[in-house]
Amino acid sequence: MDRSVNRKIGFLGGTFDPIHYGHLRLAEEAYFTFNLERVYFLPSKIPPHKLGRKITSPGIRIQIIRAAIEDNFNFDIETHDLDIDRPSYTVDTLRDLREKYSGDEIFFIIGMDSFKNLHTWKNFMELFPLANFVVARRPRHSTILFEKREEFFPPFDEKTIEEFEVDFKKRKLIHKKSGNSILFFDFTLLEISSSEIRKNVREGKSIKYLLPDAVIEIIEKNSLYME
Repeated sequence: MDRSVNRKIGFLGGTFDPIHYGHLRLAEEAYFTFNLERVYFLPSKIPPHKLGRKITSPGIRIQIIRAAIEDNFNFDIETHDLDIDRPSYTVDTLRDLREKYSGDEIFFIIGMDSFKNLHTWKNFMELFPLANFVVARRPRHSTILFEKREEFFPPFDEKTIEEFEVDFKKRKLIHKKSGNSILFFDFTLLEISSSEIRKNVREGKSIKYLLPDAVIEIIEKNSLYME
């Protein structure tokens, strides 16, 4: 692969079924806030928390994402999770990405709700040496002022908390062993969800202005989300 080394690159994971403006705006703001060189959308094949739900085929979802980002040269797709035949556990994915993008600094983008449940993820303490975590705060979390140590942590036990140093000024946590950070930033909330879009399609309601027109065309052409 012909690419520069020592880049700062972001990864935004999700089912993207379908991708919408909320995903795109989050990626855009993370890109500029942390001076990233590229943000990769990382569609999952078998999300562990969505086992049993019918998910649109990988080929169609790749097509949808490409249509949504075709005019933004700062965005790309990483199909790693679609190319493997196992549930998409973040710790396993990050290990593989760490090897594939060796020499690059990885920033894994998640929302505050996901961060608060991070302790429930598979082998979650093994995540921090693998990447920096970028945590996007929605306006409803604005009461968190990051003035007290406990405001930085979800329900971590004390042993886990001791693994980090707190930088109050820069609003971040530093993993002592690896030097990687957990960074917090505020982003523009667009109250859009893929499940609501699918519901609107089933009920014959408009989905215009919730996602790019190019994505709507693919949805209509393939009669997606009708059942």
